[in-house]
Amino acid sequence: MKKFLMNYLQVPRSYHYLLRLLVIYFAIQSLIRLLFVIENPPGFIDIVGVFFYGFLWDTFAWLFLSLPLLILSAFVPAKFIIRFDRSLAGKAVTFFLSCILIFVGFCEFNFWKEFHSRFNFIAVDYLIYTNEVLANIRESFPMDWILSGVSLLALGFTFFAARIRFPEGDKLLLRKGVSLTLFGVLSPLLFLYGIGPSLEIHEEDFHEDQLSRNGWVEFVRAFRSNKIDYKSFYSVISDQKAESLVASSKVPFSGINHPYKKKPNVVLIVVESLGAKFIGPLGGQKETTPFLNKLADESEFYENFYSTGTRTVRGLEAINLSLPPTPGYSVVKRPNHKNLYSLGNTFRSNGYDPIFMYGGRGFFDNMNSFFTGNGFSVIDQPDFSSKETTFKNAWGVCDEDLFAKAIQVMDKRDIDETKPTVLFLLTTSNHRPFTYPSGKIDIPSGESRVGAVKYTDYAIGKFINESLKKDWAKDTLFVILADHSTEGRGRFDLEMTDFHIPMWIYSPGNIQPKRVKRLLSQIDLLPSLIHLLGLKDSSPFFGQSFYNENWTEERAFIGNYQYVGFYKDNLLTTLGPNRKVRRFTYDPKTHRQLDSLESKNADEAISYYQHASSLLTGQGYNLN
Repeated sequence: MKKFLMNYLQVPRSYHYLLRLLVIYFAIQSLIRLLFVIENPPGFIDIVGVFFYGFLWDTFAWLFLSLPLLILSAFVPAKFIIRFDRSLAGKAVTFFLSCILIFVGFCEFNFWKEFHSRFNFIAVDYLIYTNEVLANIRESFPMDWILSGVSLLALGFTFFAARIRFPEGDKLLLRKGVSLTLFGVLSPLLFLYGIGPSLEIHEEDFHEDQLSRNGWVEFVRAFRSNKIDYKSFYSVISDQKAESLVASSKVPFSGINHPYKKKPNVVLIVVESLGAKFIGPLGGQKETTPFLNKLADESEFYENFYSTGTRTVRGLEAINLSLPPTPGYSVVKRPNHKNLYSLGNTFRSNGYDPIFMYGGRGFFDNMNSFFTGNGFSVIDQPDFSSKETTFKNAWGVCDEDLFAKAIQVMDKRDIDETKPTVLFLLTTSNHRPFTYPSGKIDIPSGESRVGAVKYTDYAIGKFINESLKKDWAKDTLFVILADHSTEGRGRFDLEMTDFHIPMWIYSPGNIQPKRVKRLLSQIDLLPSLIHLLGLKDSSPFFGQSFYNENWTEERAFIGNYQYVGFYKDNLLTTLGPNRKVRRFTYDPKTHRQLDSLESKNADEAISYYQHASSLLTGQGYNLN
């Protein structure tokens, strides 16, 4: 062994600097993985696998990250590199690179705590909106302390690396530096080319798989895989069969005539991150949402209602387009997102004036472009005057300011306009850093999400009570629902509890209060409004009207960027990359989800997602 080390593992002095960085990199990646394991501990045998496969992923990532240094080593004289390694400048660069690795690790750990995943599409999306994200970080974390801690750790790693001694000589396992450089250049290029959607998930247990992954690699993979071609990576059936199955599931409307004397206004309130766990009548917290809990007894309250995704853009997609959550980007953020069959275009063609109002900057998540491209006019943060803004944070004005502006708009339209209005409101206050005006509720601002939810409940209650004093409210349908819940990834590809959200349909004197227990999806809201209000429609919407007396085939659609799911008859069928199909039984009463060997529903699940993907790809969802 000693002879082998002396003959083959002698390291040229010019490579010592690169090896010091390598040691620091692996130490930091191992520390990050250890923190993840502590946060979500697997079994002992699984831990061995996590660190073994983690080492392999970290090695791949190192080949990619060290590419610039490896290229430089081919052209910079060895003497210069040796002097640089010994100099203060070399140690300063080591310190700077250590700071970057540690800070990225800190970000990844907090991302894990929020989304229970390594960096994914969400991280890619956030990177695009730098102003909002940086402001959010500044308002959510004590950055002075964090950066000081990062600097101290980086100093420790720099000092430790400087004291490492390697066997010196002019030989290496790959005997020529040029060979090592070529290996270092070609390997990451091949690796970068290979990390695509086909490598999304390998392990049955999502957490175990993510524990072993490398955040740098996952970020690059997510960046390259934002748009996934369904037929290339998911289970398929013939296009004719898929289209036939979807068509056969659609049931013609029957029953119901709307109770209004004229076309009513529609005020649609989409609440940020309002999961079922915050709603008392759904078995959640009883003190967090007192107004909405009370409203459940005064409205049509939907107890078995599911969001299609875990991001706001997925909720906006489902509500506006009545479309299952196809893999990859939400349609809201895809290039071909305008002039689609949609809520805005449907209501506009029926004599309505649709308005989208958001307390933040509608540039975020491409919302302004999506809404203006589909029949809406837009009011967002730049349209709020200083007098109309009593409080704002990184994400926009507080919900009270949003609702106060909404009442102004509806008052003015009631006087000046002859067309009925669809007012689509998107809240912001229930979002990190969870800050809101003080003195409104009994939980201090910025303390927790529970406080933000309670403030939003307060703001909605204030808005509804003030609206009911207005003449226009007599002919207005109020719809309140969440864009998604706050739950993250669990043990399975998709977990039904992560998508359970509430919905209220409220119009005193027009809509009779009742509890609705049938299974419903966000994509069913638009067809239901069309049915309830008697609108004309010839769209290819995938949803069903929950007012339709003839519709009995209840089902829900859920998904994230990688997996899509179809839930029917207590059986969840998930479709994933590598043409993976899995099934789970789910009991909505106990919230228990288990692996299943049941074989039904696969073709039906595939048909919806395959046909939806085909329509989007072939522009079959475009109006012309």
